[in-house]
Amino acid sequence: MQDPSFYKQDTMHEISPQPDSNTSIPKHIGPYPIESLLHQSRTSLLYLGLHPEKRDPIAIKVLTPRSMTHPELIAHFLKEASIISLADHPNIVKLYGEGEWKNGLYIAMEFIQGVSLRQFIIQRSLTLRRSLEIILQAAYALLHLHTHGIIHRDLKPENILIKEDGEVKVIDFGIAQLFDEQSTSQEGAGRIIGTPSYMSPEQKENPLKVSHSSDIYSLGIITYELLVGKLSYGMIELSAIPKGFRPILEKTLAPSTAERYQDVVDLIHDITGYLKSGEWEKDRSSRDQLKENLEAIRDASQILIPTTPPDWPQIDISFARRSSVIPRGLFLDFFKFPNNSFFILLAETTQNGLGGLIETGALRGMCRALISSSSVSLGKPFDSLDFVSKLNHLILEEKSEEQFFFQSLLLDTLREELIYVPCGACTLLHSSSMDREPRFLVADNPPLGKEERTQFLETVDNWEIGDLLLLHTFSPFASQRGGEEEKMLFGNLVKAHLNLAMSVQAEAILKKTLPLLTPEHRSMPHVLIEMQRLI
Repeated sequence: MQDPSFYKQDTMHEISPQPDSNTSIPKHIGPYPIESLLHQSRTSLLYLGLHPEKRDPIAIKVLTPRSMTHPELIAHFLKEASIISLADHPNIVKLYGEGEWKNGLYIAMEFIQGVSLRQFIIQRSLTLRRSLEIILQAAYALLHLHTHGIIHRDLKPENILIKEDGEVKVIDFGIAQLFDEQSTSQEGAGRIIGTPSYMSPEQKENPLKVSHSSDIYSLGIITYELLVGKLSYGMIELSAIPKGFRPILEKTLAPSTAERYQDVVDLIHDITGYLKSGEWEKDRSSRDQLKENLEAIRDASQILIPTTPPDWPQIDISFARRSSVIPRGLFLDFFKFPNNSFFILLAETTQNGLGGLIETGALRGMCRALISSSSVSLGKPFDSLDFVSKLNHLILEEKSEEQFFFQSLLLDTLREELIYVPCGACTLLHSSSMDREPRFLVADNPPLGKEERTQFLETVDNWEIGDLLLLHTFSPFASQRGGEEEKMLFGNLVKAHLNLAMSVQAEAILKKTLPLLTPEHRSMPHVLIEMQRLI
């Protein structure tokens, strides 16, 4: 039986610059540069690599040296690669390549940063409609697999990942099989192939005699768990399911294959019909309305943060973010000026609440209006201090009593300098290309909206090719250890991750920093932006 602690693990891949003491990290696997070790099991290793052309992070799976001595494991590995190559679909993990390298075989796949469906089941955070929308995406993935003659055989919440943008990804084809494969093979004879809680009766009886309907049964168990908000462990109580949806789930979970859905197309049709009919609105629980309001708030907060960094040839930018169920205003914006300079804004309210989220949206509008009315469009230098002073005046005129931790960063490649204006408990980390020793840039300004003032302080520093900057929402006052010690810990943490590619550095640093915060600040939304000058 699986250790119960397994189910409490963070399902995001761990990005660690330090490998297991017994595992050396290769520089390359096939054509792919390797950054770090993501995961190690008894039979395989999963590495974080880079796509040679796109420079995007990818996951590379290889067999351990010991596994390379077992023909059955090699056959499984080759079959997994073959099956993923057939399954080119937005809701299925993508294959980039496969082949041999000096230590054996490898599979290069899409690197997915997401949370497993198991976490959503445990947290009970999804509405009825959102739950069924996720199931529909998983069903479309199954439809694609079944159309290509592939049976997954191990569909379970851990193998369904939800990305931050809501996209669903089905993963793990280690025991998948082709429908027309000969069943005379003794593979799996006398042992379980799959996960018992999600296996259909016929799969439990004979793992080799599975069909498309077996996958549909597994999806039905997942649907049940998502709707009731708890793991079933084989105990199904259909009376807990909304009345209007119950007949669909009953057919999905029919013990007899003859009474069950034979084709996932029919299941998709019935779920879609249920949602379109409006029947789901009658089935909504009283808690669903609250969940929908929270979803609307989260959606509104997403608008204030770009989904991808800008494509500036002069600067390599990556950022990572963590959302939160606690409403809190947070916005990030990027501007490119005609005089070959760049302007980045990061702001957050000093208080939680829906009001702060609304005020942050208004602040974003003020910033854009001030920049549009400035003379920078005529090629004149941008005055950061004047901008911040005018913005502070506008906030005070609104008389909203809302205050903001605010950071403006002007990068001038012609003058090779940066101008940083922090308001409130904010710092900018600067790592020079010469020594890579992180330094913290600060200036003593109050939060915006706190008091009327005509003079703000700025910090000016060199900005040379290869320099790395890190803008973040981790104030010294959010640390459990205090300001100076936090800076030292944070600086050392950043140094430890400088060997990673820019595309994954921000995510790795963010993940390692969160445990340093107090529980209150850890539960807030956060964003971390890395910028490295290229030319």
